Amino acid sequence: MMWLVIAIILLVILLFGVMLQAEQLKGDVKVKEREIEILRSRLRHFEG
Repeated sequence: MMWLVIAIILLVILLFGVMLQAEQLKGDVKVKEREIEILRSRLRHFEG
């Protein structure tokens, strides 16, 4: 019984960690998308 409780707690901690990492990666992607927008804008300005 005690091992089952420990296993469940570890799974919850692991799941929480994966969710946090996924949120962080989404944030990183948004930052990169914004950087790409800025660079495209600068390129258009430079070409124009």
